[in-house]
Amino acid sequence: MIRVGIFYNRDRVTADTVRSVVQTLSRVADCVVFDDADQIADVDRLLVLGGDGTILHAAHRASLFSIPILGVNFGTRGFLAEFERDQLAEALNFLMSDCAIEPRSMLEVQCGGRSMHCLNEISMRRNTGLSDERIAKFSLAIDERPAIRFAADGLIVATPTGSTAYSLSAGGCILSPECQSIILTPICAFSLRFRPVVCPDSSTLVFTVGEEPLVLHGDGVFLGESVCGDVITIHRSPRTTDFLIKDKNEFFRRLTKKIN
Repeated sequence: MIRVGIFYNRDRVTADTVRSVVQTLSRVADCVVFDDADQIADVDRLLVLGGDGTILHAAHRASLFSIPILGVNFGTRGFLAEFERDQLAEALNFLMSDCAIEPRSMLEVQCGGRSMHCLNEISMRRNTGLSDERIAKFSLAIDERPAIRFAADGLIVATPTGSTAYSLSAGGCILSPECQSIILTPICAFSLRFRPVVCPDSSTLVFTVGEEPLVLHGDGVFLGESVCGDVITIHRSPRTTDFLIKDKNEFFRRLTKKIN
C-alpha cells in the first residue's frame, strides 16, 4: 500500500479538514500526519495544505528524500500549488493516480562554512539596521571569470520556480519551471545599465562582499550576515524538489490567472 504524508499550515487549515483528508485517503493508502517539517520522511508522496510558504517549508525536507509533493493552496497566491482549496476532493483523487512528476531545480549557497539548498531564491541585501547606511557593492565572477561589478541595495539569485516570487516583485523575468537557468535580479540598482540577467544553471557564481555588510536569506529564511571580503558561492544544487503535476501546459494558464 502506498504511504502518504500530510503536512499542513495550522493557521490556515482546520483540524476537521485534516481529519476528513485522512479518512478519505486511509481507504487506499497508509497516512501519516507530520506536525513538523523536520519529521517528513519515509513516505511515497507528500500532500501539503497551505500557501507557498508552507510548501517551501516542506520542500526543503522532501527534497532530501526525493519525496514528490502535491500542493493544495490554502493561502493567497499559491504559485507552487497544483490545486485550490475548493478542489481538495479532486486533489485527493489525483494524488492517488498515476500522475506525472516534474523535478524543479534548486540552488545551493555556501558562505562561511554554512550551506543551504533553496527552491526559490537566495537574497543578499545591505544591512538596513546599521546607523550608517550605504549602498552595497557587489563583485561577481561566473565560472571563475570576472563578470559584473555593480552597486545596489541587494541582489536576488533565483531559480525558474522562484522567478514568480521575490525576483518578480523586484522586476525580474518569468521563466518556465523546466528552464535550466539562474536569474540575477538587482534590488534598486544604482545604475540603469544593470538589469536582470539570466545565465545557465551549470554556472558557478562567486560573489565577493564589499565594504557594506550583507544579510543573506534563502527562501525567506535568515542565513546570516557576511562582511567585507567574504566569499559567497552559489550553484545548482544536486537536489531537486519533485512536484506532482496535472499538465506542464497548466503553468502559464495558472500563472496568468493568479497574476491578474
